[in-house]
This record gives sequence, structure tokens and C-alpha cells, in this order.
Amino acid sequence: MDYGLTRMVLDSTAFVHISVDEYQKMKNAKDALFESLFIEEKYDLVVENYLEFEGSLLESVARHMILSGQDYRWFQMERSLFNRRLANLLSTARMYTDHVKRHLTNIFATEEGEAPDIGTLFSDQHDTRLGYRAMEQLRNFVQHRGFPVHAVTYNSRWTDGKKSELQFAVSPYLCPEDIRADRRFNKSVLEELEAFGERVDIKVLVRDYVEGIWAVHDKIRESLSPRIVLWEAALDGAFVRFQSQYPDEQSVIGLAAVARDERGHYSEPIQIFKEFLDYRRQLERKNGSLKNLVRRYVTSEIVEQKT
Repeated sequence: MDYGLTRMVLDSTAFVHISVDEYQKMKNAKDALFESLFIEEKYDLVVENYLEFEGSLLESVARHMILSGQDYRWFQMERSLFNRRLANLLSTARMYTDHVKRHLTNIFATEEGEAPDIGTLFSDQHDTRLGYRAMEQLRNFVQHRGFPVHAVTYNSRWTDGKKSELQFAVSPYLCPEDIRADRRFNKSVLEELEAFGERVDIKVLVRDYVEGIWAVHDKIRESLSPRIVLWEAALDGAFVRFQSQYPDEQSVIGLAAVARDERGHYSEPIQIFKEFLDYRRQLERKNGSLKNLVRRYVTSEIVEQKT
């Protein structure tokens, strides 16, 4: 049995010998890169569901500002929409926190060094962010008992300043009293929420929660980044090595690292391609920093341009 690089296509007989160690290194690199991609995909689900939640709030308040005739049914349907968006966010956030542990375990099963202490990273966010603690408890409440958004109010006010403008806003609320009957809800967290009064604007909790998830994800990226450079180099090296020995090959489509038996039959192919590497990078660029998310907001205010 020997190992090599070949194109798994009918019109190519090219074969570049590699060692069994090189073959295993390529396999480990590809596996780890896919695990890294899966982590980014799971995080992307969290970000997109959060974006849908915020987008639904903005669209709803714009409709309230422009359209007339809203009645009880309309308000309840909007509340139902916010509940759906938030339930989706909580579900994907739980999936992220559960799955990322397994993906890191898979990566470091063949890697030297220690994996990020993911349990500690999540615990730090839980301990330092009320939004994180509250949303984790609220997720269990949603799963076993009721909706996360208990009330919604729309309001408008004239802003102060030289050019006063009528500002419209929507506030989805969590009512601590509606949670008290749930014995599974952490009492200390409930007391923290009750300190805000009868209603707690859930937007600030959600933003704090999502920022906490980003903080963990940022640490994971920081840990994997230098390793990803080496893993990608291992796959890029396969392309370079094959093309340097077979410059007349019209393409590298179908390139694979394979085991070859004494009869020339290939087995255990490791398909080598670059598209999934670009996809992972694109997700990383797309979902950048969410630092200070709790201090951000979107406005349709007309901003005077400085001349």
C-alpha cells in the first residue's frame, strides 16, 4: 500500500507519491477545517435569527407609524411574531452552545495542545451578564411553559432640541410576575429582573445575550486562527505539489489524497478542494464584531450632512 495525490476522473492517470504521514496530515487538516466551518455556520444561525428579531421590531414600528386601523388582533399578531423570532433565536443559541463543544472536541482529538475551555468561557458570560443569565433561563421557560414576550407597547414622543421630531418606538416586554409560577426559573435571576419593575424591555436582555455569545465565539476564533493557517497550508500544498509535477494537467478538479494497493486500486480518498475554505472565510467576514451591542441602535432619523 502506498499513498499519493491523484485526480479522481477518468481521463487522468497522474499520481504524486506522498508519505502516510502526509496523507494523515491532509486528512486531519480537512476534518478540522470542516469542524471550524460548522462552528461558523452555527454562529451564523444565531446572528441571522437575532437580525430577524431586530428587523421585525423595526418593520412593526414603521407600520405603526405609517398605517392606521391597528386593532387588538393586529397587536396580538405582532406580539406573536416577536415571540416566534425570539423562540428561534433562543433555540439556535442553545444549539450553538451545545454543538460548539462537540466540534472543538473533534478538532482537538488529533491536535496537539489544549482546546479552549469552552465551559469556562460560557460561565464567564453567565456570571457577568444579566442578559445572558436571563435569556438562558427564559429559554427553558419557553421550552416548558410559555412565551417570552408577555406585552408590547408602541409609543411616540417629541424629541428635544432645535429641530424637534416625532420619534416612534416599540417595546416588547417580559413580565417577571408571569414567570414567578415557574418553579424551574432561577429565583436569583427572577429577583434581578423584578428589580426593573413590573415590566422589563426584552431588547436590552437580548442584545446583552447575543453580545455574550459573540464574546465566546471571538475567543474560539482567536484560538483556532493560527491553526487554521496551518491546516489551509496543508491543503494548498497539495495543489502546488500536484501541479508542479503535472503542469500539463488542465485542471485540479477531483484532486484527492488516496491509498493505492498493489493492483493500482484507490481507496480511502480524501477529496481536496478550496470552495469550503472560501465559504468559511466569508462567514467569518460577514459576522464580525458585536462588541458593545447593548449600546447600539438603529434609527431612521434624518442626519444633516456636514459641509
